[in-house]
Amino acid sequence: MISAQDIAEMIEPLNEEARSLVIDFARLLRDRDSLMIPAGVNMDGPAFDRWKAAVQTHARDVLAEHRARLTSAGLPPDGTIPESQWPNDMAAASKTSVET
Repeated sequence: MISAQDIAEMIEPLNEEARSLVIDFARLLRDRDSLMIPAGVNMDGPAFDRWKAAVQTHARDVLAEHRARLTSAGLPPDGTIPESQWPNDMAAASKTSVET
């Protein structure tokens, strides 16, 4: 088994972005286990209904967290940027463009 010390030593030389990716991946692995249907659960029984409700709650929490991150970054939660924020020459109806 890998200890927390082993993990710290492995990720220490990484830059901040790479460390963040490793930590996010570890969280995904942890969450994946909690989202798997427990062994022996009848698909139309009350235990399955409780599991399904827990997964739906988790999904709502994750979506709310991501929406909050988008909003704090100044983006609307649906990920679109209103056309009014584009420069005139980049609007969909524009017949001109800026050469780069």
